[in-house]
Amino acid sequence: MTDQGKTPQGLDKVSRYKWKPLDKPGRFEWLPKHKLIVPTETYQRKGTNSKEVRIASNFSWAAFQTISVAGRCDGLYNVIEGGHRLRAAMKRDDVLNVPCMIFDISDEKDQAKAFLSVNKERKPMSGIDRHKAMIIAGDPVAAKVENSVNAIGRTVGKSGQSAREVSCINEMRRCIETDEQAFNRAWPVIAEVCEGRRITRDIVIGIFRLERFVDGGVSSGVRASRVISVGYDALIEGSRQGREFHGHPGETAIADGMLKKINKGLRNKWELE
Repeated sequence: MTDQGKTPQGLDKVSRYKWKPLDKPGRFEWLPKHKLIVPTETYQRKGTNSKEVRIASNFSWAAFQTISVAGRCDGLYNVIEGGHRLRAAMKRDDVLNVPCMIFDISDEKDQAKAFLSVNKERKPMSGIDRHKAMIIAGDPVAAKVENSVNAIGRTVGKSGQSAREVSCINEMRRCIETDEQAFNRAWPVIAEVCEGRRITRDIVIGIFRLERFVDGGVSSGVRASRVISVGYDALIEGSRQGREFHGHPGETAIADGMLKKINKGLRNKWELE
């Protein structure tokens, strides 16, 4: 490449490699910290108090750097990146204003996309945090996951320990991306099997794979009844046994272990393709 940013063929790199055009640069300004809002009800993640206390107790302007924000119609600013640092600054009475890069991104959907972009490149995000931001950004698969969870009276939640929360959304997303129709057929069976219990990763991917690769599927009336009657505990035990037998936690191992539980006592055994 030449030092003017051109390829040996004389084309600029942006045109040759079809790079995305730049968005508008931000402008720097010191802003009163109380004018900054971390939009945790939409795309931002909730804070970790221990991390915020650690930043506040060892506060350093050099480490603080700048917070990325976007203006709101009420004169306040949404924090796109830097929520933990802002909340740390809120804990200190001697910090009144904070350094910010202000970007002209009024649409919250575009703010969520910027949040995703920043965190994808800089640090890992939990599946729940990513899902939450994708909902605001208008991601269609995230919307299908959310709608599926809500349709059975549950919510997407980080812990997944409650019977009212579903945390295995990465697995749900992969199922929808792989075969949305099969997922739509399997999901009511999954919900029924897990009535009053946690919806686990193994239950989701196991029943989904059985729906796809058992001849005739598992979601039709009689077959769905069989799966439901085998029950949650037996299917979970089957998935564990499948993992141990095959030596890995993949879909095939989990589905195979579950199928052995389903087939127990059946004259005409179901078979995985």
